[in-house]
Amino acid sequence: MPETDDRWEALRSKLDCAHHWPCPYTLKCIIVPSRLDEVRAVLEGHTLSLRDSSGGKYQSVTTTFTASDAGQVVQLYRRLSVIEGIILL
Repeated sequence: MPETDDRWEALRSKLDCAHHWPCPYTLKCIIVPSRLDEVRAVLEGHTLSLRDSSGGKYQSVTTTFTASDAGQVVQLYRRLSVIEGIILL
């Protein structure tokens, strides 16, 4: 399903309602381990916490950073969303 601008604007609006910028923001996703380099490239400069699933098929990736505004968060989610098989939380 293509990612529409409406979807990203809805996310931006929800983020703005839930947060007072700048503030700490925790971004999480689930990937297959073979996609880790792609996630690292998008989140370059961020400290990542990795956790393997019990069966080893998946990895959770978490980073907490100070987000300046909702646009910064949406931009990261948009860039991550093109990675095949990623689950954004």
